[in-house]
Amino acid sequence: MMSETGRRKSARLTAMLAISVALFLVTGCASARLFFTDQQTYAYADYKAAQASDMIERGWIPEYLPESASDINLKYDIDTNEIMLTFQFDPAEMDDFLSQCAPADLTAADFPQQLSASWWPDDLQWADTAVPRYVFYGCNSAYLAVDEAQNQVFFWSLGDLGGGR
Repeated sequence: MMSETGRRKSARLTAMLAISVALFLVTGCASARLFFTDQQTYAYADYKAAQASDMIERGWIPEYLPESASDINLKYDIDTNEIMLTFQFDPAEMDDFLSQCAPADLTAADFPQQLSASWWPDDLQWADTAVPRYVFYGCNSAYLAVDEAQNQVFFWSLGDLGGGR
């Protein structure tokens, strides 16, 4: 038969074990979320490669991507539906491309909060850091920052662009 002291030690050990297991589960799940995200990153040489990938059909790349698009980088989060996309373009196609959009006031833009990428410029991280080198447009549930001097577009969306995903 176990003494009173032995029972107290046993109860303390059981409680400590239960707390340890609970802490492990909580911190383990939080750490796993950091390492196992539902974010995907892709790069395509040109419009045809992006089109062949089915990312346009699935809604991760806008349907109105110009056919001259090249050096395409895409990052998206399956859980939040946030999208970041950049590409180079032929300026001759810009008017047709922008016909889907309207000029946007930068203060209305909500930049992606869950995504980051090495190819995304620092001056497009938050509304108050954006610089005048960009012309901003709103396109349905998305925004564009166009760097006309570099013939480059930075596209982001916080919602659904359509498609089956």
